[in-house]
Amino acid sequence: MTTPLSMMDWGLFKLKQHLNTSGWTSSENSFHNAWYDWDKNQIIVHGTYKTVTKKNKQKQLCKKHVKLIRSTLGYGETKSETTIDIFGVHNYFKSESFRNKNHPKTFKEDVTNRTYITVIVKKSNSQTSCEGYLASDKVLFPE
Repeated sequence: MTTPLSMMDWGLFKLKQHLNTSGWTSSENSFHNAWYDWDKNQIIVHGTYKTVTKKNKQKQLCKKHVKLIRSTLGYGETKSETTIDIFGVHNYFKSESFRNKNHPKTFKEDVTNRTYITVIVKKSNSQTSCEGYLASDKVLFPE
């Protein structure tokens, strides 16, 4: 291989690893992925969950999983600057060994505001989708 690993590639790898091993979000019935959508200029964090929940409860469960992903990335119900600084999504995309003098002052906000969460809750023959921005309290249900 002659192509070096970028901070974006490394950050996405670390983010996926964390989501798939975190006690908050991982289970044998879940799978998480993260990728960069070039067209939308967004980091997409995706969770798929298998459930036996009745169809009418799937929306509640979908919303719960968006909130769990937000919490895992520092944006839970009790978010604070300290929590965001420690657990925020921006940490996956910065260098551990040095800080470049050209590092943007708005790096944390830029990465956070470009992070979008999508969730699918699946039951054998039906599924419910929901989504929302990481730093938002809203959960949307696309039709």
